[in-house]
Amino acid sequence: MRQGNGKDGFLFGDNNELQGFQLTADFCAEHEWGIKNLNSKLGVDPYSNVLGVDRYLISKTDSISFMTFKKNKVPMAILTSKTFYDSDVIKDKQKELMSMVAPYRYDPSYHTKDPDFQTCAGAWDERDFLFLVSGKENVERLFKIHQAFHNKDITVSIGGVGVFSNGCLFFCIRSLFSKEENNKLIARQKSQAKLEKASDATGIEEILKASNKKWFCLKPEWKDEEETEIHWWLNPQEQHIYNFGWFNLEQLKEWASNKGPIMKTESKG
Repeated sequence: MRQGNGKDGFLFGDNNELQGFQLTADFCAEHEWGIKNLNSKLGVDPYSNVLGVDRYLISKTDSISFMTFKKNKVPMAILTSKTFYDSDVIKDKQKELMSMVAPYRYDPSYHTKDPDFQTCAGAWDERDFLFLVSGKENVERLFKIHQAFHNKDITVSIGGVGVFSNGCLFFCIRSLFSKEENNKLIARQKSQAKLEKASDATGIEEILKASNKKWFCLKPEWKDEEETEIHWWLNPQEQHIYNFGWFNLEQLKEWASNKGPIMKTESKG
């Protein structure tokens, strides 16, 4: 699992109502490969024909583990999808789990003895997630999230707008979604389906594979609000000779012939 480069933490709605939590992303392969195995663990089919938030609703909870403990008298809790069935096993894994979250290795404030010290940090990849919190109030919040998991009242999804807010991993309480929020999500899902169909119609992935090009991420997005033009975020393998970034269809086709802006200057020709 890898940490993101932003601020992990709880999500709140109107009247400061707890709605879930988010784990931020970084520009690493672990955060660009999607969450296929995590979805499988949680019984989520993000490609189903179901529209709205229920497409992301979990149906399995047997992989979810929750533990509370104290460090330097500070209450702490961990929620994770790494499967532990016995409380003693969880305690044995405590040090290993905490070592996955960098602030708790490097942040001097972690060694505080203030029981009200509040902080959050997490890590994730396509298989698992881990969310670690400190402080009495945060532990209580995470326990509520844990209850929602076991009531199968949690949705899991990746979201984010644009490359510089690379998709965060969101866990939200389903029963708190409003009809208006759900309708907005349905509109985005329809837009995404249209985007994927238009991207597939270009045949660009087949063209690139035929020229033996490989990548960690090749993700289409609408370039305009009218949804008439597509560009792709490319994170290629062999970055000593290839550039990463946003490229249009013609530029990707040029790449297939070892030409254009994806080729690094010293490798052109």
